[in-house]
Amino acid sequence: MPVIVMLEIEAGSPDLWPAEFFESLGSPSCARVSETLCLAAIDRRAADIRERLTTYTKRSAVGAAEIWAQFPEYKSEYYVKIERMTPYGPASREVRLGDVVNGDRLTEMALTLYDQRSFGDPPPNPKARETIRVSKADLGTFVFLLETGISPAAALSQIESIKGKELYFCRIFSIVGLPDPEIVPGVRFLTMREFLATDCLQLIAAHNAQHAANVEQFRSKGITIPSLQITLPQDASGVFLADLSCMSKSYADALVSRLLAAVALTSGVSGQITLQMNIDDDRFSSHVRSEHWSRPYQNRAGFWQNVAWADNPVLQTLISLIARSTEGKFIAGKEDYRLLAIDTVEDSRRPGIAVLQLAQLWMAIERLLSFKNETTIQLALALSALSPATDRVKAFEVIRKSYNLRSQIVHGYAFKRDETINAEIQQHAQTFREVLALALDPMMTNGDSLRTAMVAHVLSGAASPMTVTLPPP
Repeated sequence: MPVIVMLEIEAGSPDLWPAEFFESLGSPSCARVSETLCLAAIDRRAADIRERLTTYTKRSAVGAAEIWAQFPEYKSEYYVKIERMTPYGPASREVRLGDVVNGDRLTEMALTLYDQRSFGDPPPNPKARETIRVSKADLGTFVFLLETGISPAAALSQIESIKGKELYFCRIFSIVGLPDPEIVPGVRFLTMREFLATDCLQLIAAHNAQHAANVEQFRSKGITIPSLQITLPQDASGVFLADLSCMSKSYADALVSRLLAAVALTSGVSGQITLQMNIDDDRFSSHVRSEHWSRPYQNRAGFWQNVAWADNPVLQTLISLIARSTEGKFIAGKEDYRLLAIDTVEDSRRPGIAVLQLAQLWMAIERLLSFKNETTIQLALALSALSPATDRVKAFEVIRKSYNLRSQIVHGYAFKRDETINAEIQQHAQTFREVLALALDPMMTNGDSLRTAMVAHVLSGAASPMTVTLPPP
């Protein structure tokens, strides 16, 4: 079996495998697994490969154990065997470490690396495969996978009722390390293991039985009515639970959207709501939601994963902002300017048209900065604070031209539709994340103070880009 090797390579280089090793190691099967990482399968002894790589000046690793230690950014691409709880019971699977969710449990203390990247199931025809044993310490932040297995059946007095609550079933989303199960007042996030300790399945079974009886009763009288059986998504990764006794459904929807946006902005965990439902003794409502799996504004750094960690300081600050708002302020439209910006940027995921997404991103940036007139010049001047002094003149021109494109889109003027639109979206998604980070400084109480600080930074001639270190929320 070939040995798996990982090399750090030059970004943008057309050569996947360094030419300097063609003679000694040949031209192996290899793939660029990120902009700067090459994964190869070499049919040589590991010791021989290490000897040849001693002259390599960038990072290199031979074998799954070395790659795990030397390339921590690639850990999410190892595969693990887990037990996952679904709405219909436990299921055993082999998944990428990046695809685990809170509530999954390891069934083997082992990690498997393949010489090919794959999404979902392991690659069907790998040239190389290596499995390593791991300890609790090796798992690092993924140690939550070692928590106790299936919880014992809860006593009747311990079963939580979901009556009067709105349920939002998520996929490709999970969060670990919340200091309080109630993320914001009235809203909790349940893993699927925790969800199974509620009375939801019993209520669904009772509803389905009652409806089946009604269908049969009408059928006996020669009347056909549709069979409306409640089914839950098999791939649900968790559930947001909103208490409608202390908030309206529309405000619950807004809180869940804001929480999903906060996680996507800080971790890249996309998240989707696939089913929204509310069930009670005598009524039931639900609708399947079809959402884009990706948000145009989300953090795309690193490798894809489905779990976010609540100890991220920016995420903690955003959650604190969301928690401090009230439904009264929400209805009146008098909330914190940063929340209004998050609402706007979250809306950018809904249109599937790139030009509308770009317009939404610019609207979100403008929500964070307060301008009365001369918007284009002031906006370009303020945003150039995000660049080092040597690049600010160029940044000013780039921003000015991009804002003119935004104006053409919004005001109905002619503009060119090409691939530059997608590049603009990625550029200004990053701009929004950077400006939002500045806005979270406690000193930036409104858009005026943030705009003034950014313009002052530029006019001061400061050499470095404007940054902020957030205090604990």
